Amino acid sequence: MKSVKGNPFTCADGKTTYTSEAGDTYEYRSKSKTVPRINGHAVDLNPPRTYDSPYLTMQHGSDVATIRHPKHKDLVLNFDHRRRP
Repeated sequence: MKSVKGNPFTCADGKTTYTSEAGDTYEYRSKSKTVPRINGHAVDLNPPRTYDSPYLTMQHGSDVATIRHPKHKDLVLNFDHRRRP
């Protein structure tokens, strides 16, 4: 926690900027329609995947997620609220 708090951080004129330990810079503007930025690039609010990791994947806008582990069979979860048990 001490290390993270020691990273560069500014807040002025409604703009908050933080630089992570990995060197990534995050910018956020309060009371603005401006999309937050990471390393100068606007955050994609509609990415191709909601979850994209070796263990959990889910296409953006889909109700289906897949959990994977090399030693187990894939587990597919369906979050469609219209489906009834």
